[in-house]
Amino acid sequence: MFLKSRAKRFLSGKPILFWCLGLPGLFFLLISVVHAENRYWVASSSSNWNNTNNWSTVSAGSGGSSVPGSSDDVYFDSARVGNCTIDATVNVNSLSISGYSGTITQQTGITVAITTNFTQSSGIFSGGDSSIDINGNFSLSGGTFTSTSGVLYLSGNWSHPSTGTFNNNNGTVTFDGSAYTSSDVNSTETFYNLTLNKSNTAYYVTIASGDTLKTTGALSLTRGYFYAYGSNTLEAQGDVTVTANYNTNSSVPLLFLAATRKPSI
Repeated sequence: MFLKSRAKRFLSGKPILFWCLGLPGLFFLLISVVHAENRYWVASSSSNWNNTNNWSTVSAGSGGSSVPGSSDDVYFDSARVGNCTIDATVNVNSLSISGYSGTITQQTGITVAITTNFTQSSGIFSGGDSSIDINGNFSLSGGTFTSTSGVLYLSGNWSHPSTGTFNNNNGTVTFDGSAYTSSDVNSTETFYNLTLNKSNTAYYVTIASGDTLKTTGALSLTRGYFYAYGSNTLEAQGDVTVTANYNTNSSVPLLFLAATRKPSI
């Protein structure tokens, strides 16, 4: 059989037309290819996430680009610092806050999903009451991050080794995912509820030497274990639940600081 094919790319994110000539006939195949693009917040005053006027493909550019989608990398920088209200479901590739001095607010009932990494070195992120799902790393090196009062899911590393403020908002942070990950904080990180629920194939989260992960609400050790390099501590000031899938190979000591609390196994 004789076969010939040709492909023509029109524009990034536009359809690509393939045609193939063979026996017994001629057929056309039209497919859509999605390319990752940058999206910069360019609002000078307070406005909503779900507004094309507030997004550009370049820093300080003109608005009118599409609202960030699942393949896009989102940037809040120093060029335009209007406050942002997240008023629609967010599903993006990554989110970076650097040089930005405004406030990003997650509205009630609105979920946020990030395929790779969340990084913040300035500004304020104010969580709502619905889930934030980060399938890469969480990195806080400046500004203030107030988590959701719901659940923040994290599949990658937790990094907050120096400056920046983390407020737990009486919510839950769940370490999940299918990769071996790590936690590196500035001596002590205080969570309200903390859940460890790793996959069958990647069990542990490493705690950096000298660090303490503290819970003032509930500590749930569901699956996997914490691994220690040097001197590390899990400090529980509330209820502790340990399930049958928690791996007893954990090398991190568990410190109970509330005499009225007992572990549930």
